[in-house]
Amino acid sequence: MNEVPWKDIIILVAGAYVVASWMMWWFTTSLPIHVLEVLRYFGWRSKDTEFWGAEVMPNFPKIDLAKWTRPEFDDWMHKLNPYIGELLSCPGCFSFHVAFWVSALVNTMMGFIDGFTLWRLLMFYLCWKAWPFAANSLLKKIKS
Repeated sequence: MNEVPWKDIIILVAGAYVVASWMMWWFTTSLPIHVLEVLRYFGWRSKDTEFWGAEVMPNFPKIDLAKWTRPEFDDWMHKLNPYIGELLSCPGCFSFHVAFWVSALVNTMMGFIDGFTLWRLLMFYLCWKAWPFAANSLLKKIKS
């Protein structure tokens, strides 16, 4: 057991960049609106005009998602469901959830390769808790 766990070190470093990348794309682009467009295109609540037409502010484009802006998306999401709205608009909350799912995926794949051990479970937990801090710190450094 004297060998260096290079795979796990790479996972720890790369995972922070993966979470930071997700956050950058989610918070600096109109990706959330495009995700809604795709979901609606494939039939998710496509006929529910009350869902899409929640009055957020005067002159809100409602059903025409192509005209939505990021602040309108945030307002619309908070009006529909404050808990999900908070999750999708708070960088700390969002990074914590993205880190959980990325860590679960990566460590499950590594478990199939190296075996499911207590070490793998510890790596899952460490990645899940460390990546949000690292990703938010990295993005803060990039912005300044």
